Amino acid sequence: MTINRSNATLWFVTLAATLLAIETWISRSTALAVAAQRDVLGTVITLDITLGIPLLYYFLLARRNYAPKIGMMTAAVVSLVAVRLLLPTEYWSGTRVLEAVVPLIEISVLALVAVRIRPILRHIREAGAVEIY
Repeated sequence: MTINRSNATLWFVTLAATLLAIETWISRSTALAVAAQRDVLGTVITLDITLGIPLLYYFLLARRNYAPKIGMMTAAVVSLVAVRLLLPTEYWSGTRVLEAVVPLIEISVLALVAVRIRPILRHIREAGAVEIY
């Protein structure tokens, strides 16, 4: 089976939803909550989601040029929001550390946009000197 754009998107959504469902089930399981330390379990679940979803995005969509690579940053922020929504409050210790990453992601997006705009502006200035439209 060859993976085209629609299949890759379907695989990404399916695998991301499965990852979120499994991690939510683990966080709400009473046997695991009693057996493991809540801080460690919360940090592991947080890392699984915040690293897993952007990696799935990269390997299924961005690497094959089915979606823009900048979408990984969006996937990272959305996965952080998903962690806060899906995990009970006693597991949030791992998310506090990762919340410091969100401003860095935003700054990197702005830097990427600034770097990509410079050649466009240069091209517009050069074209404006030669042509009216």
